[in-house]
Parts: sequence; structure tokens; C-alpha cells
Amino acid sequence: MKSCSNKKCERVNPQSEDRFGKEKSTKDGLSFWCKTCKQLKDEEYRKNNSAKIAAKIALWQKENKDKVNANSFAYRKNNLEKTRLAVRIWTRNNLGKKRESQARRIASKLRATPNWLTEPQLLEIKAVYLRAHELTVQTGIPHEVDHIIPLQGKEVRGLHVPWNLRIITEVENCSKGNRIVP
Repeated sequence: MKSCSNKKCERVNPQSEDRFGKEKSTKDGLSFWCKTCKQLKDEEYRKNNSAKIAAKIALWQKENKDKVNANSFAYRKNNLEKTRLAVRIWTRNNLGKKRESQARRIASKLRATPNWLTEPQLLEIKAVYLRAHELTVQTGIPHEVDHIIPLQGKEVRGLHVPWNLRIITEVENCSKGNRIVP
């Protein structure tokens, strides 16, 4: 029999790995604390030091990008259905963010987003896409973000900037086509 060294516990349990964790530095090869007390101590530490732990994890991930990417790739490969379902759920719950991301990608490919945009202006673009999604949810009428001057116009090409964006209904945007309509 072995007793837990925790002052609050002091339970006497059978001397086995089921009740006490392994500890190489002790004579009997078992931890001083029972598994229950050790688990509670670890949970309390994680709760009180969450920022410190997160910073440590972020630093390790930054220093070991290759390992992180390899592990992520392996997980996605071994859990295709689970990953696809998670992406589908995220997309359904974050439609405004998804549309903003797609628009940013297309504008980037067309080189329509100038590099001189400031951070507040980029956040303003995101806000327009989120607002369009909110209007769709509130009214039940599909709304889209329209470029007033199209990114691929025949005579002139517009930029992906906040002052070239407006929110209009999906029907209005489809009828407009790829042309400038006041």
C-alpha cells in the first residue's frame, strides 16, 4: 500500500501504476501523488498559466514549421471526411468571411488590390463583406458585394478598395453584369 503525498488527499491506495503514475526518479518507480491529485494539479496549472502555455506552443510551432505542416498534412490525409465536414461547417457558419477571402484571392490574382492600402482600409473591406452576409441573414434576401467599377472592365479596371465596394441584392448584381451602373 502507498499513500498520496498531497496534503489535501493522503489516500492510501494499492501500490500500482493504476493508482500512481510512473516516476523514474523514485525508489519504487511510482509518482508521489495519486493520479487523481496529479490530474487536478495539472488542470489548475493549465488554467492559471494558459497565456504562458499558449506562448510556448506558438514559439515551438514557429520554430518547427516543417513538423507542424507535416503533421497537419498527415492528419488531413488520414481524416479526409472529418476534415471536409469541419470545413463545410466552418464555411456555413462564416459565410461572410469565406466570401471576403475568395474576393481577396480573386483581386490578388488580378492584381487589383494595391499594396498601399492601410490596415484599417483592409479591415473596412472585410467589414463590408460581413455586413452583406448580415443583411442576407436579417432580410432573407441574398445580398452581395459589388465593385462599382468592375475589376475586369472593358474600358477601365477598378481596384479592390473600400470606396469601390457597395452592397446590393444578388438579383441587382446579376442584372448589372460586368459594367458600370450608377
